[in-house]
Amino acid sequence: MLRTKVARASTKATAEDLPEDPQAFLHAYKETKKEKLQNKRSQLLNKLNAHDGISKSSQRRIKRKQRDELKPKMQDLLETLESEVGKDTINLVDSKEFIASKTKRVNAPSTKTRKGIKKVEDMERQRFGAVLKDATFKKSPFQALKESIANRIAAENTSK
Repeated sequence: MLRTKVARASTKATAEDLPEDPQAFLHAYKETKKEKLQNKRSQLLNKLNAHDGISKSSQRRIKRKQRDELKPKMQDLLETLESEVGKDTINLVDSKEFIASKTKRVNAPSTKTRKGIKKVEDMERQRFGAVLKDATFKKSPFQALKESIANRIAAENTSK
């Protein structure tokens, strides 16, 4: 009898052997007030250190610059067109013709509304269709595009 008691006491009780505690939720670990404050403080310090001293406005400025760099630029298009056409074509005297004007056209449709965007799209389709139907486009497409862009910019400058 003594041997069985000693044998039972010497064997380790596993989780399967023990019955489930009906009040286990009462013994759950609770975070102390001091630990809670330390955790909040460490989270705040981590959040402050994550920004590396860059302000929100500075981050917005950086994002805006990155967005602007992704936008296509007309000057780049003209440079590629000039390189594709070659040196035997007419060289433009001044590249200032291709700088976008700062003043806003009064009668131009607004590109901020659906109706205005649709009007602009229709006008661009008509212009591009006219360039495609032109006989010079069949001979040299890049030269025809270059001339149409130059004519459009010249027309905008004279209308001011």
